[in-house]
Amino acid sequence: MLVLLLVFRPNNSITRLEALLVLRRATDFTAPEPEQLLSQYFQDADEIPEYPQQALADVAIGRVVVNYPDVQELRSQLLATRGEIAAFLCQATRRTNVLPLEFVARGPAAPFAIPRWQGFA
Repeated sequence: MLVLLLVFRPNNSITRLEALLVLRRATDFTAPEPEQLLSQYFQDADEIPEYPQQALADVAIGRVVVNYPDVQELRSQLLATRGEIAAFLCQATRRTNVLPLEFVARGPAAPFAIPRWQGFA
């Protein structure tokens, strides 16, 4: 079992990766074959360190990941903006009709090509 240690630093900026890891701890999504899923849906998957791959794949299938302007670029090491954090939170709490669906992480062919998490209705 992989344990991710997150340290509370309220005055520091947060990367997109760190924000998504925090949200992963608050959700119960589980993705099969995380490395394959990430490389299939994100053009910059090779820039993601190995340790958070399972957690990132989990939030991807949970449709928490929102990428603007390019849905296939995770940009995990960039600092998160206030808007990105708000978008991640909307997705994690399953708020509907808030975000344009074309920016929710998906595969190259069609919206929501990342397999649905089985808990979604």
